[in-house]
Amino acid sequence: MFLQSFEQTVQDYRMLLTEARAGRLMLPNNNLDTGQPSRAGRYKLADTTYAKLVDKLAEHDFETVTPELRAIVLAYFKDADKAALSRRPRETLTP
Repeated sequence: MFLQSFEQTVQDYRMLLTEARAGRLMLPNNNLDTGQPSRAGRYKLADTTYAKLVDKLAEHDFETVTPELRAIVLAYFKDADKAALSRRPRETLTP
């Protein structure tokens, strides 16, 4: 059982390396602590990290934001319970 799992992992890793070398690697934006898709309001540490990122980007009027990063941040907050996030004290979002 272990050997079969290990062989599958090696096979998957090789496939990812091939995609990366070809410039077409697409990884899902999953929370590596929970394994679930990253979404605002699901995981406090992720919310804090995204809030810090947005604050840093705002310091430069969002001039340094690439289209890819913009899409990631917008997707993170897209389905957020904005009311719940706005009720959360600021210090719990940006320690």
